[in-house]
Amino acid sequence: MTKANRLCIKVALLPTLTFVVSLLGFMALRAAGDTSPLPAGATQYVLSASLLVTFGAIVAANLLRVRLDH
Repeated sequence: MTKANRLCIKVALLPTLTFVVSLLGFMALRAAGDTSPLPAGATQYVLSASLLVTFGAIVAANLLRVRLDH
């Protein structure tokens, strides 16, 4: 695996992992406070945000790969 490939993988994983860890932390804090893990009506926004972050990270990694190949 080349150095460029490792960089592209890091670019793809870093925003996704940050989003997942922060969301789980938020949900754990709310559950520890005896409330529901997500506010009412927030599920659709969490799902769309997770898709947006994941696709954005994949697009960014692929653009970086194209840039590094040339």
